[in-house]
Formats: sequence, C-alpha cells, structure tokens
Amino acid sequence: MRAQSIKRRAIKSCALKRRAHFIKSRARQKASSHQKVSRRRGEARERQSGVSAASSVSI
Repeated sequence: MRAQSIKRRAIKSCALKRRAHFIKSRARQKASSHQKVSRRRGEARERQSGVSAASSVSI
C-alpha cells in the first residue's frame, strides 16, 4: 500500500517537472517571438516615417 502511494507521488512529481519544463520552454519561445514581432513593428514605424506607408505593408 505504501509503495503504491510512493509510486504515485513519483509519477506526479515527474509530470510536474515535465510540465514546468514545458511551460518554461513555451515562455522562452513566446518571449523570443514577441521580441521579433516588436522589432518588426519598429522597422515598420521607421519605414512609415522615412519612406511611404505602402512599403511597411509588405511585412
């Protein structure tokens, strides 16, 4: 009976670890993609102020 509960706890902790790792990697991906998007927006703004607004549509 005790062995079962220990097994269950081990499985749960393993799942939690996996979930934490998944969340961390997802967060990292989101952050990097967000940085890319903000950089693109900055380029669009520069283009709009420098050249015409039509060139920023091509992004």
